Amino acid sequence: MQAAFLSRLSFPGRCAFYRRAAKIAIVIALLCLLAVRLFFVTNLLGDRKEQKQNSIQSIGNISALVEQEIERNVERYDASLLALAGKVVNPDLMRLDPEARQRLLFDHTQNRDEGMEGMIVLDENGTVILDSESLKPRQGHLADRDYFRIHKTVSADAGLYIGHPIQSRLKNGEWIVTLSRRFNHPDGSFAGVVVGAVQLDHFKRLFGKIILTPNDSITLLDADGAIIVRWPFSEGDAGKRLVDPLLLTKLDQAPGHIIETDFIEGVQRLHDYRRIGHLPYYQRVSMSVPEVTDMWYTGFYSVVSLIALCVAVLVLIRQLEFELRRRQTAEKALAEMATTDELTGLANRRKFGEILASEWRRAERENTPFSLLMFDADFFKSYNDTYGHQAGDKALRAIADCIKACIKRPSDLAARYGGEEFAVLLPATDYAGALHIAEMICASVLALDLRHEASAYGVMTVSAGVACMSPRQGQEPAALLRAADDALYMAKAAGRNRAVSREPANLRLAG
Repeated sequence: MQAAFLSRLSFPGRCAFYRRAAKIAIVIALLCLLAVRLFFVTNLLGDRKEQKQNSIQSIGNISALVEQEIERNVERYDASLLALAGKVVNPDLMRLDPEARQRLLFDHTQNRDEGMEGMIVLDENGTVILDSESLKPRQGHLADRDYFRIHKTVSADAGLYIGHPIQSRLKNGEWIVTLSRRFNHPDGSFAGVVVGAVQLDHFKRLFGKIILTPNDSITLLDADGAIIVRWPFSEGDAGKRLVDPLLLTKLDQAPGHIIETDFIEGVQRLHDYRRIGHLPYYQRVSMSVPEVTDMWYTGFYSVVSLIALCVAVLVLIRQLEFELRRRQTAEKALAEMATTDELTGLANRRKFGEILASEWRRAERENTPFSLLMFDADFFKSYNDTYGHQAGDKALRAIADCIKACIKRPSDLAARYGGEEFAVLLPATDYAGALHIAEMICASVLALDLRHEASAYGVMTVSAGVACMSPRQGQEPAALLRAADDALYMAKAAGRNRAVSREPANLRLAG
């Protein structure tokens, strides 16, 4: 029919028909191309929105990890400073032989493996009078340091003070961050300051476990919005006002995020701000924000833009894959945290059950002894009622630190069993070895000298139950749990502050 119609047209008429058909085809092709471009742009914009949400979620997860890690470290360091500050005001202890005094002052207040590099005690004039590094204190007059002036002149109750990075005069100018607390004379007047030093390299290791790209950064801020320490570290950053303090006050209730240009590096970043626990300090975790919007909108104006959009799709897919890998890494870290007790840093009840079952089967296969220690903080409810739950939490963390310090092998596991109860698994350990470790832990807690008026001993103590079995075919680990729990009951019935095994001959006093 179309051929018959064309045959009746003259040659010029047929040419005009073909030109009109070609124009219509071009218009249809252009409309289709435009539709395709709009389709790509619409989908890319949707993906961009989803990417932003994913980035916000990812940075929130990472920031929560950073917050918990910093808070755990700071509280551990603060516990060491509080313990030392409480001891230096004890006149009986200070009159002891220097070597004995050094052991009592510093053996249980410092753990080098966890960042605290050294501790010193300054008198009211800023002179070093005690030094964890040496019986003879390193010579130094530090009255001009911020941590001394803050405690002496600015505030009579400054609490824990975290200083800006400084170069240590006592350690050949290496960069450190100081944590300090004041201690007083009996009349309440200023007596001096206890100071702990944390190397900046420790923050590098701490943040390096979490930062995922070279463009990310983590910043620790004081309540005035000034930089305490920032990673990547730059000497000139310390003390710079980075954030409006009014913004920080809004973070006391909930974290917040914002996209802005970093004035230090001039790079646009997504920032997550949040307060660190109950401390008067804040953190900012920053991730770079990719700029691809211009490339997308160019696709409206030329055919080349379609190719560019295709490339952008590939880039976006790669970016999304990278985000997924980043999220998987963060989720893996969260999964590890799911097996850790948040308060004490020990394994939680779930992790304890898993390791107990696996080590029990190993002991059964290898026919080796398997020991379990159960600990209970003595009169802990009375301690909470007298001193408050915050003090109770600090006491539990201090007990946990004592337990960790007394177990050395990688196969040993310390866990918070529940409330004020702790458990320690000791594979391939007999009765004598297990009882020895239990007594060490009891003595270590006693040496903390945490005041406890409701206790017959006047200080915080723990009771321990020791059980040891060589598993046989068909036995369950519940039998070991019952034995350790029975021994713990015997320890409490016998007067507490002691370690007891099921064998009566092994009844020993911890203190």
